[in-house]
Amino acid sequence: MTAISHPDGGNSGAAQQARDDPRVGTERVHRYGPLGSPAIQGLIALGIYLATCLPTVVRPLILHPAWAQLYQKNPDPNFYVWSLRWWPYAISHGLDPLYTHQIEAPAGYALAWITTVPPLAVLAAPLTVLAGPVVSFSLLTAVAMPVSAWAAFILCRRLTGRFWPSLVGGAIFGFSAYEVSHDALGQLNLAYSLLLPLLAYLVVLWRDQRISSRSFVIIAGIGLALQFYLFLETFADLTAIVVISLVAGLALAGRPGRRRVLRLAKLTVAAYAIAMVLAAPYLANALSTKSPTLVAVSGTDLASLVVPSPGHAFGLAWLKHLATGPVTSSQACSCWRCWLLSRRGQAGSFGSWPACSSSSWWPRWARWPIWTAIPSPPCRGAGSGSCRS
Repeated sequence: MTAISHPDGGNSGAAQQARDDPRVGTERVHRYGPLGSPAIQGLIALGIYLATCLPTVVRPLILHPAWAQLYQKNPDPNFYVWSLRWWPYAISHGLDPLYTHQIEAPAGYALAWITTVPPLAVLAAPLTVLAGPVVSFSLLTAVAMPVSAWAAFILCRRLTGRFWPSLVGGAIFGFSAYEVSHDALGQLNLAYSLLLPLLAYLVVLWRDQRISSRSFVIIAGIGLALQFYLFLETFADLTAIVVISLVAGLALAGRPGRRRVLRLAKLTVAAYAIAMVLAAPYLANALSTKSPTLVAVSGTDLASLVVPSPGHAFGLAWLKHLATGPVTSSQACSCWRCWLLSRRGQAGSFGSWPACSSSSWWPRWARWPIWTAIPSPPCRGAGSGSCRS
């Protein structure tokens, strides 16, 4: 490759070559001690992120991990708690983890088109089995932001070679509004975004010739497959960003640089091929399995055509009395509804009806015309104590 000269007589690769020279790294370690090692600095950064986040933002999750501190109005955290338990249970019992009969039983439901975060569920499986899915969910939520910040720090540290700017860059990524909001809502699939900067870190390592092309393809393929299983939409967004970046690289790079961009594009395609092979079981299940279609049973409440319901009396006392009859307000099933909505097959003969607290309120002559006209749906107040069907 042709080097681009600088005014000082050097070239554009001199600084990078100096950083990549093992002897320079050895001198830096001797100068700053073991703290100059990138691995040690990565551990220090992770410790700083954990020390900043755990005692403050997510302190309740750490102090009481077994408590169900979930946002009950949002189904996401509740479903992820179930998913964290479902995957170890399905695998240990030899069940298909992508189809469950515990949802919409007895027909079941296909999970391939639902985000069940299998990488996190498998990773936390030992903790889930020992302490329960609530503990796993609490701890996974607590460390999501620090771990994502650490992954961004690794990338920034490789690009800059400096600790403090990289520490700030990692914090900007890991504690951004995006991360905080999704972590607060318990959305594990979005809170764990560490794979994105780690994949970029692999590209930089390959550019600097720190890893071989074969290692890049294999590791990147596994990382892409993990992101596919973690959240398909993020995988799709990542793919779009990769395509745009490669096209922009081809347009902006010079002739020597385009060769490397084309080489990177070929290796990326190979990595995606490995990811699709690893994701093949999931894709096959998603395309071949469909959840049973539940038949929605609905109909007109014919009783409401004759007698108004208690909530539609328009403030008129006599109409409310007609709707409810002489029953107490604590009884969820009114007398007329117990009688009118009971199955005709349960009535032994004309003039007989299920027992109700005030069955004598309606005169016999008024019961028969309505009784013979209505269908036989079940009593909607069953179980309240005011009617027995």
